[in-house]
This record gives sequence, structure tokens and C-alpha cells, in this order.
Amino acid sequence: MKVLIAYATNSGGTYFATQTVENVLKNKRYLVSCKEIDEVSSSTFKEYDLIIFASPSWNYKGAEGELQTSFKKFVQNFTGNSLKTKKCAVFGLGDSTYLYFCGAVERLERFIKDNGGILLSPSLRIDGYYRDEVSHNRMLTDWIDQILITYSTV
Repeated sequence: MKVLIAYATNSGGTYFATQTVENVLKNKRYLVSCKEIDEVSSSTFKEYDLIIFASPSWNYKGAEGELQTSFKKFVQNFTGNSLKTKKCAVFGLGDSTYLYFCGAVERLERFIKDNGGILLSPSLRIDGYYRDEVSHNRMLTDWIDQILITYSTV
């Protein structure tokens, strides 16, 4: 199985979280590409069996729970049907002190559904990644294990 992890990051937390996901998948012998969303075009999705989206949520121009700006541009400019029937998953980093905790996750879920993708499992929302990386990386590992189980049954 070929997996794409498409991510955006502001302070590096999402990057480090994607590295955990990438390592878990590679250790299980999957072919994994980890790319910043700026490096991805809509046609890129056709090359992969599973697409994992990862974005922090942030306050952008007074609107809380927004996608990271590169992701926001990608979603707004997305064309084609390359997500149709693609198996997808989403995780996001956020801060629960904000009104819209991990709002970017909801935006990415809607993007996937609106473009015909299939969400394999409930999305993972991580609160304050840097405050407990060990525990959060364990959460990511468990989440990936669940996605792989679901992948084989969908």
C-alpha cells in the first residue's frame, strides 16, 4: 500500500507528528511519502492508496479554528475528482483553550467528503502536542493501527 501524508505546519509540531506517523507506517513495511501541502497537486492523490491529512488549527485574521494558510489555499483551489473513492484520514493539532478546538480537522473532513473521499476512522485531535510528545505519539500510533484495520475492511 502506498500512503501519502500531506501536512502543513506553523511551529513544527505537525511536522514532528507526521514523522511519527511516517515511521510507524514504514516500520510496518508500507511505502510512505510525507509532503508539505505546498508540494502536492490534486493529481498527486491518484498515486496513493491512503491519504492522511494533517494540519494545525489557528487563529487567522480573527477567525479561530482555521486551516493553516497553505492548506487553506490548497482546499480553495482544489479541482478535479482525484479524491473520489480515495481512503483518507485526518489528524490535527490544536489548543483546547481556543473556542474552536482543532477546527482545521472539521474543515479537512468536510473537504474530503465534499470531494468524494472516504474517511476511514474518526479523526484524531491532539491538544498541546509539545506538552506531552510521548503520550501524543502513542495516540498517533494507536490511531494509525486502527486506520490500518479499517482500511482492510472498507
